[in-house]
Amino acid sequence: MPKKKPKTRKEHEALAEENKKKLGAPTFPFNDAIATLICEAISSIPRGMEFICATHPDFPCKTTINIWRLHHPSFAADYKTAKLVQANLLAEDMLDIADDSTHDTTIGKHGLIMDSEYVARSRLRIDTRKWLSSQLLPDDYGSTINVDVGGDKAKEVVVKGLAKVKAKKNVREF
Repeated sequence: MPKKKPKTRKEHEALAEENKKKLGAPTFPFNDAIATLICEAISSIPRGMEFICATHPDFPCKTTINIWRLHHPSFAADYKTAKLVQANLLAEDMLDIADDSTHDTTIGKHGLIMDSEYVARSRLRIDTRKWLSSQLLPDDYGSTINVDVGGDKAKEVVVKGLAKVKAKKNVREF
């Protein structure tokens, strides 16, 4: 049976207060034990938080976990460490995907044919993991090379080498 519409301001405010209590997701207070389990799950499962939260009914939702990260620095540090471990899992996962050729071919009318959709999906899975790994661990999996010439002696060698090149080629300075 539908509720009657409020006629007075007081009835309207009472109805609004009653509905306010019903709105929103239930709160999930921070819990050290659950936080530890979340970090353990992240560091052992090469999947996103949506999947991890969906497969662990005792975990809060992804939004709550992000709020915990904002308000609890120790959890944020543990979470970051777990994500770094997960990046290594993603890198190892790439090897398994690349080495698995069981679905690369199918049997068609004229014999074995390449399943280009499966191969493309495998390439996408590898590229996604490669990108995530390079973002989480750029020193290990990034595509840039950091060349450090370090020290005055190395700088001296570079400057002398450039001077010789300029002298030989008669290069002008700008």
